[in-house]
Amino acid sequence: MKVLVIHHHADGNKHIEAGVDSAVLRPAEPVFVPEPFEQWQSSIVIAVRIARLGMSIKESRAKDYYNEFTAFHMLTPISAEVSDGLPPYILDRTFSPGTWLDLGRSGANIELKAECCALTQSSSEHETTITQHFDISDLEINKTIALLSKHITFKTGDLLIFTAHRLDLGAPRLDTSITATINGQPVLSIRIK
Repeated sequence: MKVLVIHHHADGNKHIEAGVDSAVLRPAEPVFVPEPFEQWQSSIVIAVRIARLGMSIKESRAKDYYNEFTAFHMLTPISAEVSDGLPPYILDRTFSPGTWLDLGRSGANIELKAECCALTQSSSEHETTITQHFDISDLEINKTIALLSKHITFKTGDLLIFTAHRLDLGAPRLDTSITATINGQPVLSIRIK
């Protein structure tokens, strides 16, 4: 399985980084954060799963190659020095997947919401809620698939992770739960340990 992280830039260009399947945890598996915790960034991103084999895919046909999406939790170092210079998307525990949703039933308007709550304290000072609204076309999924498929063969299960509408949760806090919903439907629930 390929893991491709797509960064959209303000000038319209994309920057794509490769990850490895071992960086993807099993659903609901706890996330163990390496020390020092302040050197890591926690965020929620949108992921799309490729549904069939394909190469040299036309943009007009790209929709035939995916049908599911979800929210992923992404844990990345704030600098390359933290990971001893290793690329961030090959590190263990980088991605925590949510439950896959049928993209066709979700509509074009997406509400991505994340909540981070302390498990050990009743204090609301350790609660964070972030919501973002966007149109699914903003991710340019079809255009991205067409571009990438000129150079690589997509296989069933490959992942495209889009950071364009990421929800930044800051440095992870121990003993917290992170949940995410898409259009009000729960898709992600993890624990930070």
